[in-house]
Amino acid sequence: MFSIFSVLGVAHEYRDTTGVELHSSAKFSKQWENFKNNNRFINGMFDLKRQYDESDSVGVRAVRFVTDGVSNVVGSMLTPNETSQTLEAIVKVDKDFEPEAFLKELKLEIIPTILEGFLRSDMDLLREWCHDRSYGVLSALLTQQQQLGLTNLSKVLELSDVDLVMGKMMEPGPVLIISFSAQQLTKIVNKKGEVVEGGEESIQNNRYVWALCRDQTIFDARSAWRILEFGILGKEEMV
Repeated sequence: MFSIFSVLGVAHEYRDTTGVELHSSAKFSKQWENFKNNNRFINGMFDLKRQYDESDSVGVRAVRFVTDGVSNVVGSMLTPNETSQTLEAIVKVDKDFEPEAFLKELKLEIIPTILEGFLRSDMDLLREWCHDRSYGVLSALLTQQQQLGLTNLSKVLELSDVDLVMGKMMEPGPVLIISFSAQQLTKIVNKKGEVVEGGEESIQNNRYVWALCRDQTIFDARSAWRILEFGILGKEEMV
């Protein structure tokens, strides 16, 4: 499957093949990778290579487990003030920042924009919203989709349960990890118009996790955020 709902689990397969240079974002990428590698639970949430290896469709299906109580588990592994310190750092450069308002903006505007942008193969939009590492993943996947002659007719039906999992301060700036559920219709067709994945009645509810990084040198609140990495927590077939 080459929909946004499942292909985001192959970053480790594509990260080094896109030709995208990191430039000034290299610090964010390196520190994030070090943080993941030293935190077993966080690494598990973003263990995209394992999700790829466990898939069985033409693209990549969501992993076959569901993680409950994500915020509680992560919170128990970090210092009590880590998330609050991260939020305070954001407020220093964006005095109007409010966590609840930001989560609402994610649900109503940012997440739908990015998901629909991927479905439309809008590379300019993805370039605007994604960090180099995540943009490299998406651009490689869209290129492969085109080479295979596949068309993505999937639709996002509903978003819900957008939650702040945790915050983490890094040298380049703050990182917020969020999770959300997306109910979607999955439909992929080939050049002949034949359905090769999903269909009109193929509806799933998937749980995702995103890591968002903020460039503290950018004072415009909306343009300062980038998606650093994607992960899939689980899926549920809708009856």
